[in-house]
Amino acid sequence: PPLAYYDKGKLTGIEVAAAEALGKLMGREIEYVEKPFAELIPALEAGKVDIIMSGMSISDERAKQVSFTKPYMDAGQMAIIRFEDAGQFGFKGAIFRPDMKVAVEANTTGAAFADQRLRNAKITRCATLAEALDKLKQKEVDFVVHDAPTSWGLASNREMESLMSLNHAMTDEQLGWAVAKNNP
Repeated sequence: PPLAYYDKGKLTGIEVAAAEALGKLMGREIEYVEKPFAELIPALEAGKVDIIMSGMSISDERAKQVSFTKPYMDAGQMAIIRFEDAGQFGFKGAIFRPDMKVAVEANTTGAAFADQRLRNAKITRCATLAEALDKLKQKEVDFVVHDAPTSWGLASNREMESLMSLNHAMTDEQLGWAVAKNNP
């Protein structure tokens, strides 16, 4: 949330609404293909999907593999913490303390941020965001690094009401849709 998620068993969100609008403009039916984030670019390259509309940050590394649309949203990385730990994170550099434990979703710009900037932290790579947030709720890690839309979605998700995000983005990133390099 708020990009693509299930609400009462129905796929919804900003990306879903955009896909529906794009389908109408192009006169094409939309078929949704769900894949773990790490499998999105390989699926695009293999022709299993035509476009990635899944909250993908535009990065130079990814642009070597795919072509991006113009950005449609600013979405820097943010730290997600437990409400009960807010006092520990009251100053801007708190996440950089030695021996912090952080969970990230593997193969994301959040994971890249952790690798580059959180060198003193113990980094746990998770297959999904849900796994990372579960580790946070279970107190296996001190915080999760993920993009701003995820952080914004915490406010309206009752299952995540014990979590909050720190108010500042740690990176400057934009989201865009991706198509295969050979797809004009």
